[in-house]
This record gives sequence, C-alpha cells and structure tokens, in this order.
Amino acid sequence: MGDPVERDDQGQNDENQTSPRGGAARVSSPVGGTSGIDINYITNRVKAVLADPKGVWAEIKEEALSPRDVYMKYVLILAAIPPLASYLGLAIFGVEIPFTGGTYRVPIFGGLISAIIQYAGSLVTLGIVAFVIQKLGPTFKAAPSFDDALRLVAFSATASYVGGILSIVPLLGLLGILFGLYSLYTFYVGFGPMTRVPDEKRLMYFGATIVTSIIAMIIFSVVINALSPVSLAPDMSAQATRSIDGNTAPIEFGGISIDPKKLEESMKNLEAVLPKQNN
Repeated sequence: MGDPVERDDQGQNDENQTSPRGGAARVSSPVGGTSGIDINYITNRVKAVLADPKGVWAEIKEEALSPRDVYMKYVLILAAIPPLASYLGLAIFGVEIPFTGGTYRVPIFGGLISAIIQYAGSLVTLGIVAFVIQKLGPTFKAAPSFDDALRLVAFSATASYVGGILSIVPLLGLLGILFGLYSLYTFYVGFGPMTRVPDEKRLMYFGATIVTSIIAMIIFSVVINALSPVSLAPDMSAQATRSIDGNTAPIEFGGISIDPKKLEESMKNLEAVLPKQNN
C-alpha cells in the first residue's frame, strides 16, 4: 500500500526537476524556501546579475518567487542603499554651492525623514512599472504576469541599487548614471524572456514601457517630493550652512549661506579680467 504513495511523491519531485515539453517548470527558490531576508541569496544574485545580465534571466524566470518574496528576499535591503547613502553624504560631507562659498547640507532629522519617504517611494515605483508592463502586454501580443513583470523590474534595478553607494560621497554620485545605464541594459536583455513578447514587437513594447513608466514616475515623484521635508539633492533654494570665516559671518539669503569675502574676491577677479578682454 505504501509503494504507490512513494512513487507519487517521487513523480512530483521528478516533475519539479524536469522540463515539460511546453517549457521548463519553475524550480524552488535557491534560498531554501525561507520567506525572510537572506543575505547569501542577495549577494549571489547581485553577482550573477552584474556579471552575466543575459544568462541570469533563465534562472530568474524559473524561480518560484511571489511579489512578497521579491521584496522580502531582495529589494528591501538593496533599495535602501541609494537613499541612505545620499542622506549620509549630504548630512556629513555636503556639496559646495558654486559662487556662493556655501555648502549644501541636509538637516539630520529632516534628511532622515526624506530618506525614508524616498525609500518607500522606490518600493512603490517597482510596482507601478510592473503594473505598466503587465497592462501594456496584450497590446504587443505579450502575456506577462504581474509576478514576472515585478521580477523583471526588481532584478534589473540591481546595478542602480549597488551604484547608489557612491552617493555617500556626493561628487561621486554622478557616476551613478553609469550604473543606471547598466540597469537599463539589464532591463532590455531580460525584457523578452520575462514578457514572452514576439521578437518583432519587442522594441516597440520596450519603448512604450519606458515612456509610460517615465510619465507615471514623474507624477509619483511630485507627490514624494511634496511629502519630503528636504531634498536629498543639492538645491539652490535649500538650506546651506558654512562656518564663520575670520571676522565676517556668512550672509543667509533664501536658505543659501554666502561668504562675503569670497564674493568680494570673485568680483575683484572679474574686474581684473574684463579690461584685458576689452583691450
């Protein structure tokens, strides 16, 4: 009586490990079925995405990850890197504001609240883009599920998440553009496998997704910025601070700290250059 049960169990295991004729079945997640954060999984997946953005999608496609798994096992940790690094960089180092002698720094508490809001916003943004991908699919003869679309967006963002660490030194944050471009490339090479769009429709579907997502994220970012007490990017209208230099204190104007000595020196240098140019 026990043999048929054992054979059935074995048969189920065989089905989970082998590919049916219509396509490979999803295998269990390499994190061992846990539902919490797994640092080993995050590390291995980051290495795989960065080292082999083309080949990694076959493995990602076969993982049985729900939207909750995607967030819990991967996104929650990585998505915190950019806003946290930006906050620490602007709170500790700050950014020199040209021609004013001022330094842009975020207030400790206000900056922290803004970082938290932007972090939450980035999590919501993933869902918005995944929703766009799913809804546009039928127009281009594709049939991505929301789960597939979310995995596509989340794992594509890996390079941007990792590159966000550079923002801890504000001037290096500009290099994050290169990581963003790598994420866009990763998104493109994974777009076909994860959406199952016909090759002749792939480029149009990809372009429509990018344009629609940008519009949606601009609208959403307006809401996020409205909720944030301060900006985590240098802004000429934001608060600037500077230590007192000699006997002349900085002048506060419109949230910007201007050093009169440096401003005077700049004007003298400009006056010295102009006559030479006129001659």
